[in-house]
Amino acid sequence: MKNHLTTIFQEMNHDLDQRIGQVSLIDYEEKDLVLNKFNETQADYPKDKCIHQLFEDQVKINPNQTAVIFENQKLTYNEL
Repeated sequence: MKNHLTTIFQEMNHDLDQRIGQVSLIDYEEKDLVLNKFNETQADYPKDKCIHQLFEDQVKINPNQTAVIFENQKLTYNEL
């Protein structure tokens, strides 16, 4: 929270005419973390299997884990 307030004050000091709605709450490092580091989710998948086969593998490995959630409903891999 302290870093967010510091960022707000620095931005407002830099441009006194800036509208409050345009002031960023996060600094460059946090923005990079959120936009880039958290999105590094690339994974290699087997090229010899189709998507339904990968799903079937998950059913065998994690039959009771939640596979999908929609509103108040949850289905496990086995149920799905």
